[in-house]
Amino acid sequence: MSQDTDPAPNITVERTGGFAGVKDIIDVAPHGSWTATNKGGIRRTGELTPEQNTRIQTLAADPRIAAEAGRSRPPTRCRDAYSYVVTVGAVRVAFVDCPADADQPAASLALSKQVLGFTIRSGP
Repeated sequence: MSQDTDPAPNITVERTGGFAGVKDIIDVAPHGSWTATNKGGIRRTGELTPEQNTRIQTLAADPRIAAEAGRSRPPTRCRDAYSYVVTVGAVRVAFVDCPADADQPAASLALSKQVLGFTIRSGP
């Protein structure tokens, strides 16, 4: 979490596409509770551990995310790849997770993967 007086932001990760046509939306509140909704409308909730929440908030505070939001990206070279929209507070980054595309938004991709890993892909 932020070490100054600024409150931690709300974080939303939306993942769509892929071969199976997924649509996952994960909202993470500043205190670590999360809600995930899939394309079928099934909703799950949970709570990050303090360590997980610190990790997520640290990634969300990366100044590269704001820079990534300002970049325009050419059409993707990948088919059946996941498209992401990552929102941190008022900052929004949209991209396709395609390693063949130039200038991937590394900070936004790291944040989205960590949010997914701690929420809908959690477990053994």
